[in-house]
Amino acid sequence: MNSMFTIFALAACLGAVAVVVSQSIARMAFWLIVSLGSVAGLFFLADADFVGATQLLIYVGGTLVLLVFGIMLTASGPYMKIETSPAETMVAGLIGLLFLFMVSPPLAVLTGKYQSSRFWQRPVGRIRIRLWALMIIQKATL
Repeated sequence: MNSMFTIFALAACLGAVAVVVSQSIARMAFWLIVSLGSVAGLFFLADADFVGATQLLIYVGGTLVLLVFGIMLTASGPYMKIETSPAETMVAGLIGLLFLFMVSPPLAVLTGKYQSSRFWQRPVGRIRIRLWALMIIQKATL
């Protein structure tokens, strides 16, 4: 059971990274199928059969079929390849690291790796929680 979780979790994470890194839209669709199918497998492992079946039917079965037909119908267009400059890749990486920096304090407390009373008293922890709270407020207002 534990090894199956590791396999599905790695497939989901690597599939998501491959979606971002791929430049061909058809390959992006394939890696998205792999990632979403792996998430459905994780739901099945967690005994959430209804959520896993819903994940397969709606996301993998419906949305991606629509995406594949859209690719097939627009295959001759100029948007079959998406090329990014190194500057865009660097900006996206920095935004991802900033997001990880903001989300890590609540995850550390939830997993029990830090005692909440001592962790939040550190200056870095206070800055992170303020950024995290600001992000939550911003998302709530949208």
